[in-house]
Amino acid sequence: MVGQFVPAAGLAVGVGNMFNGLSNSIFGSLDNVNKTDAIMSSIPGLGGIYSMFGKTSDTFSMDNSTRSAIGSSYGDTYSTLDDASKLSGKKMVSGLGSANRKIATANEMQSNL
Repeated sequence: MVGQFVPAAGLAVGVGNMFNGLSNSIFGSLDNVNKTDAIMSSIPGLGGIYSMFGKTSDTFSMDNSTRSAIGSSYGDTYSTLDDASKLSGKKMVSGLGSANRKIATANEMQSNL
């Protein structure tokens, strides 16, 4: 009985991986910036469907003059700007709203400096 199940399971995983690859080539793969996206996109079959719903986060680019001006003296500001840089332009499903809020905050902080 187990011997009959193993080839079927292998076939299902193979088909799922093929679907993930096809879906990723059409819709683009996720950037896996958080654990949920990384786990969900790695599941054969489901990962392809999950990545179809991914959207790209807003963009943020830290100005080098801002980076040198604040240095380490404003630790919280610097970490906020740095976090926003890491999340900028990434394709994700879960955490997109939070990422966009962080990016909006960083854009506002940078324009006030």
